[in-house]
Amino acid sequence: MDAKIIAAVELLNAAAKEKREDMQDFVSEKYSRLKKALVTGPTDFVKENPWWVAGGLALAILTAAGILYAVSRRNSHQEGEVPDEKV
Repeated sequence: MDAKIIAAVELLNAAAKEKREDMQDFVSEKYSRLKKALVTGPTDFVKENPWWVAGGLALAILTAAGILYAVSRRNSHQEGEVPDEKV
């Protein structure tokens, strides 16, 4: 009976090693695809859609400038002082 148990354990061990190698291959393939997509993806997107990228960049710059202007204007006035509003 000990021989049957040992044979079963060895069989399970061999199957586990095979599955582990299959999983390692699967995961490494997925990560290599992900790495390739991350490396080549942005350049392909920019090449295919240059105006979308330029527009998005311009919008981001204008938004950042507006936020900086609002913060600097708020900080330039002292507490209790009302800024001049020109109509």
